[in-house]
Amino acid sequence: MAVLLLFVTMMFTTEGGQYNNDVNTWNDNVPSSVQTNSIVGQPQVVELNASVESVVRNMTIRTTSRLILEDNLKIKIHGNETELRYFNISLPTEFDENVIKSTFYSKFDTDFGLFASKNIKPFTKYVGQNVTTYSVDITVNNTLANSTLDGVYVYARFETLNSITFEGIGADIQRGEFISPIIPTYPNLAVENSLIGIRLQADQDRFNRDFMDHIVVDGSTYPILRSLVLLEWRNMTRTAFEPVEGLVKNYDYTKIVFDSSLIDDPTVIQSATTDFAFTDATRIARIDPWGIVHVTETMTMIHLGAPRPENPTQLNLNFQIVGFTMQLNEHSKILSAFDEIGRLNIGEHEDGFPRSKVEEGIRLFNVNFRNPIYGGEEYTFTVDYEMNSSRIISIENGVSTMNTTLFSLYNTTIYDLKTVYEFPAGTTLESTSYIPQSSISKVSMSTVVERNTLSYFNHLELHIDIVNATHLDNFAFVIVYSYNGIGHFQYLFTFILSIFGLVAVVVLLKQIKMKESMAVQHDKEKIPIDEITRFFDNFSEVRSASDTINDLKVKRKAKKLSQKDYASQVKKVKIRLRNQKELLEKTIADLTKQGGRYKRLAERIVFAYKKLDDTQLNISNTNRSYAKKDISKDLYYKLLKEYNDEVHKQESIINRSLSELSEIINQFE
Repeated sequence: MAVLLLFVTMMFTTEGGQYNNDVNTWNDNVPSSVQTNSIVGQPQVVELNASVESVVRNMTIRTTSRLILEDNLKIKIHGNETELRYFNISLPTEFDENVIKSTFYSKFDTDFGLFASKNIKPFTKYVGQNVTTYSVDITVNNTLANSTLDGVYVYARFETLNSITFEGIGADIQRGEFISPIIPTYPNLAVENSLIGIRLQADQDRFNRDFMDHIVVDGSTYPILRSLVLLEWRNMTRTAFEPVEGLVKNYDYTKIVFDSSLIDDPTVIQSATTDFAFTDATRIARIDPWGIVHVTETMTMIHLGAPRPENPTQLNLNFQIVGFTMQLNEHSKILSAFDEIGRLNIGEHEDGFPRSKVEEGIRLFNVNFRNPIYGGEEYTFTVDYEMNSSRIISIENGVSTMNTTLFSLYNTTIYDLKTVYEFPAGTTLESTSYIPQSSISKVSMSTVVERNTLSYFNHLELHIDIVNATHLDNFAFVIVYSYNGIGHFQYLFTFILSIFGLVAVVVLLKQIKMKESMAVQHDKEKIPIDEITRFFDNFSEVRSASDTINDLKVKRKAKKLSQKDYASQVKKVKIRLRNQKELLEKTIADLTKQGGRYKRLAERIVFAYKKLDDTQLNISNTNRSYAKKDISKDLYYKLLKEYNDEVHKQESIINRSLSELSEIINQFE
C-alpha cells in the first residue's frame, strides 16, 4: 500500500523550483544544485547484496519543450556485511547530452522530509560513449547505509533543454520526437519483483499511437494505460530490469513521438508544446543616485518548432508564438514596449502606461508581437521599466547591497546574454556572488569605466556575459558596492560649464560688427502639407487595422471571443484595411507627382513595400518547399533567416522615410 501511495503521489508531481517573492529581489527560481566533477569513462562497480525494492519513473514534457525525468525509489540492503556509500544511476549518453541540471536527494529510513536542503547529495558524473553514469554519495554524516535501516529513499531529477525536435505534419500538426530512457538502470542493483511504474506525460499534447503501444521484454508484454496526454506502464516485473552491460536501444530507451494539435473540445484548456529560445538578450540596468533603477531589456526570440504552414488554419494556431509574458518584480512600472517598427500593445494602456497585472508577487506583462512567428522565424522586441531602488537595494554603514538577477524570468536558453549594471559616478564595486548553475553555460565578468556624453565624471559598469544561459543561471544574487555621493553632481558641472559657455558666446557676438548686406528675397519652398498629412493618416489607419486584427487573434486564442464574434469583427476590420491600403497607394502617387525629395521618399517607400511583398512571397515558397521536403532543414532555416533580415531592413527603410517626411512638415509649418 505504501508503494502504491508512492506511485500515486508521483503521478501528480509538479515541476520543481520555487519563486522568490521577496520584495528585495527581482525574481526567479533559486536553484539548489551541487557542483559536480565530470570524468570520461565509467565507475567501477561491485556486486552488492542490495536491491531496489520499488521505483517509479516519471517523465514530463513541459510546454516550453523541456523534459523533466524523475526517479523515486527505495533501496533495501540485505546482509550484515553489506554497506553502501554510492548509488549509481545510468542514462543514455544521447539523452544526457541535453541535461542541464541534475539533482539528488536521499534519506535513511523514511521519505518524510526528503526534500529538505540538507538532503541534497553531491555526485560525480562518468561520461561514456553510450552510457553516462551518475555516482551519488548517499551517506548521512559520513555514515554508510547498512542493513539495520528500513531502507534508503532516493529521489533523482534530471532536466533537459533542446532535446525535442519538431517538424510540421500537414497544415495542422506539429510533431515532436525525443529519446526517452524507458527502463531505469542502476548498475549493480537489481530491482525486486515489486510495483514498478513508468509514466510519460505531456501537458496538452497527444502521444502518437502509430509509434508505441507497449513494451516487450523477454517475451512479456506490458501494455500502456493511455489517456489524451499520458502513457503509463504499471506492475512491471523484475525481468524488465535485469542488469545489462551498457544500454540497448529499443530495450532500455526508445524514441517517443507526440503531436501538438488542438482538439475539438472548448472545455479543455489547451497549451501545446512550443519550442523557442532567445538568440540574443541584453539587459541594461541604470542605478540612478536619486533613487530609481531604470531597466531596458531587448531580446530576439527564435521559434524552434514546426515551420509556418503554407495554408494556415485555426487548428495550427496553437504552435505559433504570438507574444511573450514578461515576469518582473511586482513593484516594477512598465514604461513602454516596442519593436523595430514602433510601439507594441497599442490600445492596451492604463494611465498612459502599458497594462500589466500582479499575481503571487510577480508582475506579469504580456508583450503582443506585431506578427506571429513559426519555426525558424525571429522577432526582436524591447521593454523599458523602472522601480524604486529601495525595493532591491539596502544600505548599511555606507555599503550598498543590491539583490538582483541577470534578467527577467525566462524558461528557455539565451544563446548570448549580456547584462550591464551602470552605477553612478563615485561607485566602488566590492563583490558579487554570481556563479553560473547550468552545465552548458560559459560566463565572463568584467568592470568597465565609461562616461556619458553629458556627464563630467566617469562611472563604473559591471558587465556579465553568458553564452548558453539557461533559466537555471538566472537566480537571485547580490552585488555589494560603496558610493561616495559624487553621482548626485555628475551632470551639475556640465550644466554650469554650459551656462558659462553660452554667456561667453553671447558676449562675443555682441562685440562683432556685422557687415550690412542687401536682403535677398527667397521664395519659400512650397510644401505639400495636405498630401503628406493624408499619407500619415492613411498609414496610421493601415497600422491600426493590422494591430486590431492581431489583437483579435490573441483574444480568440485566449477564448475571450467566440468564433462567431471573432469572424464578424475580423471581417469588418479587413474591409477597412483594404480600403485604407487603396487610399494609401493613391496618396503615395500624389507625393510622387511633387518631384524632388518628395518623389524620392515616395519612391523609396513604394520600393520597400514591393520588396516586403516579394520577401513574404519568398517565405511562403520556402515553407512550401520545406513541407514537400524539396530543401534540407539547414537550408530552410538559413533562407528564413535571410528573408526575415530583409523584412526588418525594408520595414526600417519605411520607418526612416516616414520620420524624414515628419521632419519636413515640422520644419516648414
